[in-house]
Amino acid sequence: MIEIKNRYTGAVIYTSATATEVSVALMEAVKADANLRGAYLRDANLEGANLRDANLRDANLGGAYLRGANLRDANLRDANLRDANLAGANLTGAKFGDHVCNGKLMQVLNVAEWGAVIAYITDKAELRVICGCRHMSIDEIEAHLKDRADRKMSRVALEMIAAWRKGIA
Repeated sequence: MIEIKNRYTGAVIYTSATATEVSVALMEAVKADANLRGAYLRDANLEGANLRDANLRDANLGGAYLRGANLRDANLRDANLRDANLAGANLTGAKFGDHVCNGKLMQVLNVAEWGAVIAYITDKAELRVICGCRHMSIDEIEAHLKDRADRKMSRVALEMIAAWRKGIA
């Protein structure tokens, strides 16, 4: 039996009587249209999981292994993705706050002081960046880093993102 709990209250939000792995329980929950808002999935191995249309708003996915996962049209608003591995994940239509991913994604793992950096292009062709649970534009990040000489690796991450953006434009 696997229980998926709320990250804030500890209350059980979904129980699978048959699953032996978190990824299987989570896919069952999504298939059952369970509300997974605020789910505690820190460090979960969700490789290849089909989480299409999942409501993972406010979920703690920090350190989760989501390589190759299908997160198409998932609600990831305010989700903690710090150090999550999203390599090869399908994020087309995924909602990050007021922004929707068009499927173009770049992940820079553990290069910045704040951990993994994830850049994505929105459905309105805007470049957005996720740093932990913060979702910002490049301008917002540059303003945040202004007068912060100690953030050298963060600047390297921004340069990598700028080069990636040029390559897909």
